[in-house]
Amino acid sequence: MAAMTELNADFGRETDNDAEVVLSKTEMQRKRTLKDIKFSDHMQSIEKIHTGTSLDIRITINGELYGYDIPIPTGERIYPDKTVLDPSNDTIKVKIFKETLFSLKSAMMR
Repeated sequence: MAAMTELNADFGRETDNDAEVVLSKTEMQRKRTLKDIKFSDHMQSIEKIHTGTSLDIRITINGELYGYDIPIPTGERIYPDKTVLDPSNDTIKVKIFKETLFSLKSAMMR
């Protein structure tokens, strides 16, 4: 499997039922490797992979793999099939629906 280049992640609005994470291009990606490339033009290549301990978002562009692994706290559960991906020019908004009560932001601080 090819090495993945990580996107930036911003953990935004969160409620008891859902959470939003916005994945975005790094500065170097905006200026070089992904310059003038819109994530929305590659919607069909975006994958979400639920491992139980993370929700992995992957997008393949020009044969290169980009993404981010969103950690899910141990013992907590999400509804992976309900996850909504909303790509735009430089970002992919990920809306995660929770099955159990937990905080994604707290998981990131561990």
